[in-house]
Amino acid sequence: MLAFIIPTRDRHEELKRTLDAIGRLRLKGEDEAEVVVADNASKTVPTVPDRLANGVPVRLMRRGSNEGAAARTAGALFVDASRGWLVMLDDDSAPVETGGPSLVELLEAQGDDVGAVSADIHLPAQGRRESGGLPEVPVGCGVAYRRDAYLHAGGYDPLFNYYAEEYDLAAKLLLAGWRVAFEPRWRVDHRKVDTGRDMNLILERLVRNNGWVMARYAPSDVRGEMIDGVIDRYRRIAEKENATEGFRRGLVQLQR
Repeated sequence: MLAFIIPTRDRHEELKRTLDAIGRLRLKGEDEAEVVVADNASKTVPTVPDRLANGVPVRLMRRGSNEGAAARTAGALFVDASRGWLVMLDDDSAPVETGGPSLVELLEAQGDDVGAVSADIHLPAQGRRESGGLPEVPVGCGVAYRRDAYLHAGGYDPLFNYYAEEYDLAAKLLLAGWRVAFEPRWRVDHRKVDTGRDMNLILERLVRNNGWVMARYAPSDVRGEMIDGVIDRYRRIAEKENATEGFRRGLVQLQR
C-alpha cells in the first residue's frame, strides 16, 4: 500500500526516533508498508533494524553523495512497485498515532484525482503548526504522493538539492491535472533539529531555488517583478542571519 521514504545525513539519533514512531503506527507489517532510509553519504553508516515493532520492514539505501531531496526520488524507484503511495518524511519528522483512522485508511479514501496529501504538521518545541507557503504546496517533511503522479512528474528536481523543491514539484503536479489535498487527521510532528544547518548554504539555495521557481512558472508579464521580489526578500533575510556570502553565491547562480 505505502512506503515511507526518509533521507538522512549524520543524524542517527533523530532517525532512530522517527523509525520508532513509525513502528507505533497501526500498520499490518509488510502487507501494508515498508520503510526506505536514503542515506545521503553520512560519515558513518546509520544502523537500521530489519523490522519495526509493528512488523514493517526497513531497508537502507546508501547514496554516493549528498543528493538532498533528490534522494527521495531514488527511494521512490527503490521501493516495491506495488506501493501506491510514497510517504515523505525527514529524519526529524514523525507521524503520530492519534487513534483515528489509520494512515492507510486515510490514503485509500482519497479521490482518484489526488496526487498528493499534506499532513497536519506540528512543531511541538514551538507549540505551533508548521507554516508553509501556499495551500497547494506540501511541506516535504510530511506529505504522501501517489507513486504514479510523483514519478510521472519526475520527482524532486536534483538541481534544487533542498529548499523550494516542493514548489517546483507541486507546480508540475498541478499542471499535469493532479490535485493536492490536506488531511487534518494525519498528524506529523516536526522536531526541526538545527544540526547540520549552515545559514550561508541555506540562503544560497533559498534565493537561487525560489528564483528558479519564479522563472519557470510565473506569468511572463510579472516574472521579472516576482524574481526581484525573491531577491529582495532573501537579501534582507541574509543580512539578518549574517549570511550575505551565501546569498551572493546563490544570486550568481540564479543570474547565470
